[in-house]
Amino acid sequence: MRGGILRLGLFGAAMMASLCATAGRGEFTASDGVRLSYLESGRPDRPALVFVPGWMCPAWIWEKQITYFQESYHVVALDPRAQGESDRGAADLTPARRSRDIVELLAHLQLDRVVLVAWSMAVGEALGYIEQNGAGNLRALVLVDGFLGQDPTKESLLGRQAWLSGILTNRSAFMDGFFKMFFHESPPTEWVTRLRSDIDRTPAPAAFTLQATAAPLNRMPILEGLTLPVLFVHQTMLDREAARLKERAPKVEVVRMEGVGHALFVEKADEFNRAVETFLDQRASRR
Repeated sequence: MRGGILRLGLFGAAMMASLCATAGRGEFTASDGVRLSYLESGRPDRPALVFVPGWMCPAWIWEKQITYFQESYHVVALDPRAQGESDRGAADLTPARRSRDIVELLAHLQLDRVVLVAWSMAVGEALGYIEQNGAGNLRALVLVDGFLGQDPTKESLLGRQAWLSGILTNRSAFMDGFFKMFFHESPPTEWVTRLRSDIDRTPAPAAFTLQATAAPLNRMPILEGLTLPVLFVHQTMLDREAARLKERAPKVEVVRMEGVGHALFVEKADEFNRAVETFLDQRASRR
């Protein structure tokens, strides 16, 4: 591990028991001077699974995946800029810059056999990685419950901005509603408190900018010509998005999970992990 465990931030007791013995925390400086942090575990001699969380969330939200896959893979989870233990005051919060951070993370760790796993807003950033860097060092791509975008209407942009303005005017109420989307059933209170405390450290103006700049981007054309193995895992609320994906990029493998919310890899971690493992065994092992 590079640098060992530097700090564990707001990890709760349960996570410390599962990850402290195996996951190290490292950091590097991006090309624009922003300090980025990541968790690292597993076997450096094996292909890498690189996990990128969604809007405002920390790397440790992937804890059940880190624990599960570390026996067979080199596992890395990034704290994107303005999230987790990475610098929260970064000036450039555009999707292109955050995609560039993924490029630079892989270069920093010298990873060349990579499965990129991205959730929610990070789905667009993972596809932005391919747009910037190509797919040469990727073995596969796992996209988790994220919108792939389409050319927006004026009405949709205004509606999204009206919703998003809530994080500036009444953050507490906004977050109450935001967390209702995460889970089909209520998770343990301690876990939610830990996650919410971490999310609340992302400044509201930064959170607004992250969403507002990502919303207009249409990433579907990147997938249409991609020969890389791709898995799209989604909840029932994204059935329409999954159908659109299958129509425009029929080679993409789609897995639908029921009885889950947006954080499906947390709520039904075993089912999610098995789906990813099966996909990697069948599709990525040949690359």
